[in-house]
Amino acid sequence: MIDTHQLVWFSLCFLFLFLEMGHPGLFYFLAFSCGSFCSYLTTFYTSNIFYQLAVFLVTTTIALCCAYYYMHRNNSQLLSPSHRSNNDALIGQKVMIYKASEHHDVWLAKIYGQVWVVKNLRNESFVDGQFVIIRGVQGCHLRVERLV
Repeated sequence: MIDTHQLVWFSLCFLFLFLEMGHPGLFYFLAFSCGSFCSYLTTFYTSNIFYQLAVFLVTTTIALCCAYYYMHRNNSQLLSPSHRSNNDALIGQKVMIYKASEHHDVWLAKIYGQVWVVKNLRNESFVDGQFVIIRGVQGCHLRVERLV
C-alpha cells in the first residue's frame, strides 16, 4: 500500500524533473529530483520524516556538488558555448545585396545558399552589389547596416 510520504516524495521527484525540462542546462532541479527520489526510496525502510529529510538534503547537496564540478571542470561547454548556431551565427556576417527583379523596394541577400529579404536599419538606399553587415534577424528578414 502506498504511504502518504511515498506519494509526496515521488510527486516531488517528478515535479522537479518537469521543472528541469523547463530550465535545461542548470541541473539544479535535477539535483532536487535526485534528492526526492532517494527520499522516496528511504520510505520503504523507515517512516521517520526527519530521516527522510536528512537523506533529501544530503543527496541534493551531493548532486549539486557533482553538477557544479561537472559544469566548471575544463571550462565546460555548458557554461559558455564555443560557437553560435542558427540565426545567431548570421549576426556579424558580411553579405552582398541585390535588388529583387519584381519589386523595386525589396532588397535580397544570399547567404549560405539561402535567399533572405533585407531590411535596412537606417532607411538608407542600397546599391546593387553593395556589401552590408548583418546586425540582427527578425523573422525571415535580415536587419542590416551599411559597411563604413
